[in-house]
Amino acid sequence: MQSESFAASVFEGRLHPLTIAFGLLKAARGIIPALPLLLFGNKIYGFVLLLAVPASTIATALARYFSFTYRIEGNELITQQGILGRKQRSIPLERIQEIRVEQGVLHRVFDVVDAKIETGGGEGAEASLSVLSRSEVERLRQAVFERASKIKADAGVGAPEGQI
Repeated sequence: MQSESFAASVFEGRLHPLTIAFGLLKAARGIIPALPLLLFGNKIYGFVLLLAVPASTIATALARYFSFTYRIEGNELITQQGILGRKQRSIPLERIQEIRVEQGVLHRVFDVVDAKIETGGGEGAEASLSVLSRSEVERLRQAVFERASKIKADAGVGAPEGQI
């Protein structure tokens, strides 16, 4: 019976809807290199670039928002993304050392953050959850570390002897 409760998803989430707005901002920045070509070069190539760069960036942002999910299932944090090709990453909860929060200027304006999942022995962030509300990150952090401590307690893994 207990193994069934570990297999069930205990936490599920999606990216914040502002993911799309941040994608639009990225598209606007992508237009800047095409402007000189439009103004001083071949107008047709410039116009095509002016349409293609933002359209592809917007499509990517929409795909990321609608296809990216994360959940805690069993002993793992699982992220899934992609429409045509699904990518799934499973991170054991006991390996998660930190959920780092990064917040740029625009993130502060809208009160959202980027969360980086860091593990022991990993180089850089193991997973990146961009554009989440601060409360969602705190809920995720609490769920991850509570679940990890419960897993360690159930396995009989405690602090090493001699530690205070």
